[in-house]
Amino acid sequence: MYYEINVSQHGQHYFATSERSIRTKEQAEKMFEHFSDLFPAADGYEIRVTRYQKTGEQIFQNG
Repeated sequence: MYYEINVSQHGQHYFATSERSIRTKEQAEKMFEHFSDLFPAADGYEIRVTRYQKTGEQIFQNG
């Protein structure tokens, strides 16, 4: 599982974090607060946090 933070300004994509960057909800909350200070809504920024889950299935095993 990982969290992605997307930042846009006036409806245009500005940047997004990498899937390797934020692994816990606590980290996501901390970074959301930090980015909210750096990119205020009053200046046209929008910040979205999305949680992604990946699943896997073992299909081969030796031994």
